[in-house]
Amino acid sequence: MLHAARQPRAWLIFDIGQTQEKRTVSKAQTPVSWSRVLAGSALWAVVYHLVWGVAWFAFMHREWEVAATAVGRPMPMTAEVWIITGILTLPLAAVILKYASDPARSALKASLHASAAMWAILTVAMAILCMQRSFSARIIVADSVINLIAMLAASVAGTWTLGDVQEKMPNKAPEPTPTAVTPPANERRIE
Repeated sequence: MLHAARQPRAWLIFDIGQTQEKRTVSKAQTPVSWSRVLAGSALWAVVYHLVWGVAWFAFMHREWEVAATAVGRPMPMTAEVWIITGILTLPLAAVILKYASDPARSALKASLHASAAMWAILTVAMAILCMQRSFSARIIVADSVINLIAMLAASVAGTWTLGDVQEKMPNKAPEPTPTAVTPPANERRIE
């Protein structure tokens, strides 16, 4: 009976010891500075708008004109929309890259996952808005695909500015030190 009472207490001490060890490891890790995140956000926004600009002048402008004419509406992509998009991409990129800068996860994977999640949210919102205004599914899909390509390319570029985030985090636990030295297999003791 006495042994059973001691066991949970020992487990609790072990658990507290693990928690303290985890805290020590997380304090030793150096987080990425906000200046790097903001620089990455600026690069993220530039790459995003560069991809969108190329697509816009290559074919998306005509697609939107055809879609707007077909439903008898004016072009939804006005100068105000582009300005608001330009302003909103900086905080969007900052959130994505700050999430990716955590040394406990792969920066590139985290950035791509966060961008894909943000893309899904924005795509659903745009699809609902476009369906309410009777735009075709073709323009929704084309816009969504270009947006995905732009966000993923921007994430790769933005993550590059985070630098050596993963080099500061060890890949695995350190090997335990052996208590006894064992000779290599090719050295045999002759007696």
